[in-house]
Amino acid sequence: MGLLTLGSFGLVPGQSLGDYQWKKRIVLIDIVALSHEALDLQLRLAQGPGYAERDILVLVHHNGTTYDANLKAINLDLARVRHELGKGEDQLLLIGKDGTIKLRHTLPTEDAVLFHLIDQMPMRRSEMRNEKKKKK
Repeated sequence: MGLLTLGSFGLVPGQSLGDYQWKKRIVLIDIVALSHEALDLQLRLAQGPGYAERDILVLVHHNGTTYDANLKAINLDLARVRHELGKGEDQLLLIGKDGTIKLRHTLPTEDAVLFHLIDQMPMRRSEMRNEKKKKK
């Protein structure tokens, strides 16, 4: 299964979620077990074109460790949202570009749910208007 890669995002050890503020929306998948059908399905959904279009970075959290979308362990400080993680249930957190949690949802979370919420956000609406102007 070819999953998203983070090479273009320049993820380096020691970064925090704050480093992505105003640059990326984060889909943080908090999972009880790494070998889980819900995780596999969520990562397959994240391969869709709408993720890149909406500046979404996909991360996975399991048992205190953070992984990229290829399930490679990375060193990323999640202090801003640590209180929301490891609650014993599979969940997806959508963190907006402003750094706040916009959605907490069970897995799997359909793209339509994420995209509808994101597309209603003022920052995303501005991005869409700017994209239309560039195409003209």
